[in-house]
Amino acid sequence: MQWKLKSCPRCNGDLFIQLEIDGWYEECLACGYRKDISDLVTTNALGQVKMKGPIEAEEKMNADV
Repeated sequence: MQWKLKSCPRCNGDLFIQLEIDGWYEECLACGYRKDISDLVTTNALGQVKMKGPIEAEEKMNADV
């Protein structure tokens, strides 16, 4: 599990990132805010988790338009 401290857009609380059956999510420990981030997370052959950079994420969003 990975943490993003003080990153919740709703309450400024701490978000944790976890894998669930249907994909990757970030969720706030304080208020319960939840967001699907499956398109922003990659896993390599060793099972290591990496977040895609903001540039890659923007390019993917722009490609969908």
